[in-house]
Amino acid sequence: MQPKNQSNSFPLPPSAGPQRLSPAEQSVVTLLLEGLSNKAIAQRLILSPRDD
Repeated sequence: MQPKNQSNSFPLPPSAGPQRLSPAEQSVVTLLLEGLSNKAIAQRLILSPRDD
């Protein structure tokens, strides 16, 4: 059975189900919650920021 969207009756894709974040994703979320910008997060994690 597929997870249901709380506000609508249509089924969500299987990827929308409960999943755990990888350690790298957890690091990014933590830095986002601290209010850092994408560029600051990239510098902190020694990554190259993506140009938009």
